[in-house]
Formats: sequence, C-alpha cells, structure tokens
Amino acid sequence: MSQEIYPKKDDIIEVVKKSRSKHAAKPGETGLVYSVKMNDWGTVKCFFMTEQQEKKWATIKSCKVIGKIDQKWRRILKEAQEKEALPVIMKVIRKSKNAALVEIVQKPKLGELWIPFKCASENLRSIENSQIQFVSIPKWLAQSKKIV
Repeated sequence: MSQEIYPKKDDIIEVVKKSRSKHAAKPGETGLVYSVKMNDWGTVKCFFMTEQQEKKWATIKSCKVIGKIDQKWRRILKEAQEKEALPVIMKVIRKSKNAALVEIVQKPKLGELWIPFKCASENLRSIENSQIQFVSIPKWLAQSKKIV
C-alpha cells in the first residue's frame, strides 16, 4: 500500500491531472504552495504561486510534491511580497518579542497600533523607540488596520 504525500505550505508542487473546475490550474504547472484550505464541500485545495508570481490553485489530489522551498523560490516569494507591500511612515512607541506598537504618522487619529514583525519589512525590528521611518506592510494589513 503506497502512502501519498499531500502538499503543504512551502512545498514545490506540479499539477499532474486536470481538476473538474474550469478555473483550476492546468496540468504541467509548477509552483510554491502558500496555503492549503478546505472548502465548504470538503474539497481540499492547494493555493500556489508560479515562477511568474501568478497565484493559482488546484485540488490536492491533482498535485504532486516535487520538492521543498529553496533559495530560488525564497527570492520569488520575497519579490512578490515586496510588490504587494505598501510603504507607511511609522513612529515606534515600544516593541515586544513579536510586534511593535507604532503610531502612523500620516494618520495620527488612528492612535497606536500593534504591527507584527512577521508582517512588516525587516527594518521594523531594527528601529529604535521614538524613531520615525518608512516600513513596508502588506496591503491586507493596511486595510484591516484602516491605514488606507
């Protein structure tokens, strides 16, 4: 009895057979998995990014794991994240182990907000308290915190 290896986050996959959906990825496409989720009907879908930074999906039964994340894919992922980021001017109030309490200079009425380090550009961790600097954050985070 063979044991199937299902894709998970940071796996490199290849779509090996066609899904029934007309919007699913085509056989032969490869990419880096960034999420695996189940829909309301119980179908587990694998969301991945191609080398051209296109976001696609396929059912996990139509995918085959062909490797793990490597330097090439880390570079592609970083470029995609930078492309989708929004630069914001922030003043750091204080920092914890995982986040920084900041004030958005462009919108002082928002008050103080916690921004997780894993969501912001790497320079947020190195900014000293009371220092003002540009920090890139994802658009979804900016929208959820009502910055844009």
